[in-house]
Amino acid sequence: MRTGLVLSIAMFCCCLAACNQTETPPIDVADAWVRKPVPPLDKTAGYFKIRNNTPSPVTLQKAVSPQARSIEFHETTREGDMTRMRRMSSLTIGPGEQAVFEPGGKHLMIFGFTEDKSLAMITLQFESGKTLDVPFELR
Repeated sequence: MRTGLVLSIAMFCCCLAACNQTETPPIDVADAWVRKPVPPLDKTAGYFKIRNNTPSPVTLQKAVSPQARSIEFHETTREGDMTRMRRMSSLTIGPGEQAVFEPGGKHLMIFGFTEDKSLAMITLQFESGKTLDVPFELR
């Protein structure tokens, strides 16, 4: 009887410990926001941090939103006194790495944006076919 009680307590403690562990998502997005467009323009930019917590590279291939006509990946670079913006067809993020989309660097270029809430819902699509719905705060 005593052995059974000890085993029951041990199993309960193991289950309790397992319940308290939070699982890290394979792809983690943080600090997602979209700049409020200046009327009458319907073009704006989106920014976020994305971390690949998987053991393999992931390729971000597309972004879509019901609140936008189209979304492209862009990168702003500075060469001397010249600033250039170029379109990126995709972005590969290595295992354990993070990509930062920020003003003056990588960003989402959002065309035909319709602001109807305090959030913009954007779906990130990966080469693998997986998708991730991300709420972007309007600022």
